[in-house]
Amino acid sequence: MKGRQEVRIAVLTQEQIVPVGSPIFADDNRNLSDVNVTTFTDVSDFAAMRTAVAIKEQVPGTTISLYYLGKNIYTLRHIMAVGADEATMIQVDDDLDALTSAQMVTEALQKDKFNLILTGQHGAGGDGTGQAIANFIGLTLITAAVSIEPSFKDGKCIAVRTLGRGRRQKVVFNLPALVMFDRIMGTIKYSSLPEIIRAAKLQVKEFKPMVKRSSSERIKLQMPTPRPKKIFTPDSNLSSSDRIKQILSGGISKRATDRLEGPPKDVAKQLLSLLKREGFL
Repeated sequence: MKGRQEVRIAVLTQEQIVPVGSPIFADDNRNLSDVNVTTFTDVSDFAAMRTAVAIKEQVPGTTISLYYLGKNIYTLRHIMAVGADEATMIQVDDDLDALTSAQMVTEALQKDKFNLILTGQHGAGGDGTGQAIANFIGLTLITAAVSIEPSFKDGKCIAVRTLGRGRRQKVVFNLPALVMFDRIMGTIKYSSLPEIIRAAKLQVKEFKPMVKRSSSERIKLQMPTPRPKKIFTPDSNLSSSDRIKQILSGGISKRATDRLEGPPKDVAKQLLSLLKREGFL
């Protein structure tokens, strides 16, 4: 293909777990039972997958490899039906931190060479995972993307980013790159029955990362608790009427100070003598 190169695209998606109905806990009494949760994929991950399919339709020879972080095979095949050529399930725990997840995904992606890695900014690439993957592999990072123009010339590509409030920005970047998609893309297009049947026949590879779980703990930052204010309590040795007077007056005792009183000339003389006495003049 003259002026163009074959594109290998990797799409990274993640399983999202949410509770349904009243909580039913598992045997360990810590995690929710499987019968009480449902899994789904974030819209931004679907946007990345739809973009990969759009590129494949316009650039012949493009292959799409789907990488799925999770354990639910049915959710994975639902994404595969969009148009994946092959799929790999990366089995990870639900409570992994972003750094460990990024290391596991990097280990899986480095087995093959991809021109383009697409993921969702609020899905698999959220919480800093996408930035960490780009840093580990050494890729160009594009965030908040809404579309990609499939004009792969001289190892470069064009992406359209959202800047908020309807504003857009065109960015020319070098390949290989990692592009994170926003949620504001079009509505999700449902797969047809032939696409679902094709996805059901595809073999799913399983990848078990060798990266060990990080021993570090996530520290939660919060504002310090304000110190309690001192509350005035009246003197118990006083009579009830005097205690009431103290409460009504706020408990503030009269401060002993030297007041300058009299006509203006006398006040001025008193002030001058005070300044001389204190050594200011």
